[in-house]
Amino acid sequence: MPLDQSFTPIAAPPRGAIDAELILAARRHFRMVHHVDGRIRLRFELSALAALLHGRAATLETALRRLRGIRSTEINLAACSLIVHYDPTTLPPADWELLLEGSPASAAALVARLLASS
Repeated sequence: MPLDQSFTPIAAPPRGAIDAELILAARRHFRMVHHVDGRIRLRFELSALAALLHGRAATLETALRRLRGIRSTEINLAACSLIVHYDPTTLPPADWELLLEGSPASAAALVARLLASS
């Protein structure tokens, strides 16, 4: 069978675009339960648990670690929580509120800035 010369493979989106999409989609499932400079604990809804159990937990952690200022992440599926250790001089505590509760446009701009400079 001859190869169709009109076929053009679709390029995969850049890694940063995938990370941003994942972080922005996940943010609506998280709420802040404890926050001190450098460490934040987020609780995620049970609605997100199925996705996290099907391999998205590692993907989400990887995406978060690519944000400038993130030092480490720990997802505890049994407790439905995510702990993020971060550098508060690079990622000010107020940015967490913007990320979790800000408008979609504001959150997207923040994520883009943090990914671009990582």
